[in-house]
Amino acid sequence: MASGSVALSEFEFLTYRITTMELHVRPLFDMGITNVGDINSVKWNVALGFADITKQNDLYAVPLSAEMKLIQAGSWEENLSDPYLTAMAVIVGFFRFKEINTFTEELKDRLLRCQCPTILFPYLRSTMSLMLQGAGFGASVMPLFNVAKMAEERPPVNIVESVEDK
Repeated sequence: MASGSVALSEFEFLTYRITTMELHVRPLFDMGITNVGDINSVKWNVALGFADITKQNDLYAVPLSAEMKLIQAGSWEENLSDPYLTAMAVIVGFFRFKEINTFTEELKDRLLRCQCPTILFPYLRSTMSLMLQGAGFGASVMPLFNVAKMAEERPPVNIVESVEDK
């Protein structure tokens, strides 16, 4: 048995839930036979979305969304307003600070605003990729992003008290 000290975290990631999953595909015959998993034959438009954080008692619900649009495949003309395929998912992670913690309010804000989406991203990426694979679109893998950097560059999010607290 290894010896050493035990570090207890003052900030906990409890769990997550996928709250929304949507997949819309235009019924085009030529796309039924195109290999969407072939990176050379398709073009994806991918976006991440950040939203307000909800606080109830000592729990924080942090949402993160993703949308992938297939905007080109084979000879199909690029059209963002009417893509061949649109996949969207929202994940909500549940986090809390221990009752006794040494975090400043500034550090708490940074953890909630930047680190929580970074922690949630791999789960959201996996959900999106598996949804596309399960729908018959092969190995369409959502690309990697520097989520922490994206979160830092966006306007600050609000922390909204839940209705049940009032």
